[in-house]
Amino acid sequence: MRSWAVGVGVATTACCVLALCFAACGGGDGHGSKADSGSDLASDAAVALDASMSLDAAIALTPKQACEAYLDAACTRAHECGKPLNCESLKPFCPDNYLGVGTSRTKEELLACAEARLSQSCQDIQNGIDLPCVLNGTLAGGEACHFSPQCRSGSCSSDNHGGCGTCVAFAANGTHCDSENLCDVNVDCVAQICMPRGVPTALPVGSACNAQSSCPEAAPCIVASAGADTGTCTPIPGEGQPCGFFPGAPSATVCAPPTRCVRPSPSSPTGTCSHIPRPVGGLCGSAIGAACEVGAFCNDTQSGTCELLHTVGQPCQSTDQCTSKLFCSDALSCAPRVDAGMPCTTLEQCQPGQDCVVTSAGDAGVGLCIDVAGIGEPCGGPNQACAGALLCVGGTCTLGVCPMGG
Repeated sequence: MRSWAVGVGVATTACCVLALCFAACGGGDGHGSKADSGSDLASDAAVALDASMSLDAAIALTPKQACEAYLDAACTRAHECGKPLNCESLKPFCPDNYLGVGTSRTKEELLACAEARLSQSCQDIQNGIDLPCVLNGTLAGGEACHFSPQCRSGSCSSDNHGGCGTCVAFAANGTHCDSENLCDVNVDCVAQICMPRGVPTALPVGSACNAQSSCPEAAPCIVASAGADTGTCTPIPGEGQPCGFFPGAPSATVCAPPTRCVRPSPSSPTGTCSHIPRPVGGLCGSAIGAACEVGAFCNDTQSGTCELLHTVGQPCQSTDQCTSKLFCSDALSCAPRVDAGMPCTTLEQCQPGQDCVVTSAGDAGVGLCIDVAGIGEPCGGPNQACAGALLCVGGTCTLGVCPMGG
């Protein structure tokens, strides 16, 4: 039953940053970071893009808010692509998990990566392929860590919920490698052996190319049609332009952030680069690459139409189909959530920023809704606990001090 409910918690004074405009601005739940569970990530807290927003608002964001915005973007896009992530469980550990000791990105770089997350291809998300802006940390193998982004290998032996661990060391060149034995930077795992990577010179824009060619990052090899093998190094298409095909690809996926390829139908191999959310009644889902506007949900995550979020008493299949502060009950209808200290059987019954925890005095399978506090937040009150392995020290949730070796 232990898990964490969150949503969008960007401060009202800095809601729109790097073209990220979060719908939850103007509201909070006392923690300033945690809101509803998956429903808000895909609907109430869906992300609308506005290219007119400047970078000035980024200055007003705290590191914690920037970290939360990054996780909001990652969870939202993963949900759109039909592969929900548990990244919301990391919110109580912001900002240390992405901007703390040993991590490699600034607040501004993390926000830029949040924007890129929103247009990451569903194919890459399904295949576990990360973005170039996702940088590993600086701590060497064997050094103490709390979170994977602190480590040079990108892997900490902890569960990333604030406990102590050690950074996993890279496998040496010429030695065995796999998903657990990682190769160093600029070294590839080839036939399960770490092999140094060559650094070829990029071809000029407009050059003939194929899948093995080294085109510039901003002008990849794009071919003219589905399945074609040869093309040219072409600037990535943007808003309103036809989506590009990678060599040999059966469908077009190449679009410049923050746009993504929106198809006229699931069976269409191509489409148009766009970042405009679909209105109620519009086609949506990962099959066509389109998300719904704020206040609506896609009735089929693969291929459906946008519907207004359902209110109390209306039917539902999951909580992300209900409006904020509601959950999808066992009766498959939207119902109000309960307050802290009240009985619960699932996390979704509790208010934003709370957890459903079984107590020793409780009945089997029945718990109480308690407030969950993150790093730097107050703790020690009734029906309140620190998230994960955080410690309540002097009335404030904090990371423990890890000895060398975890």
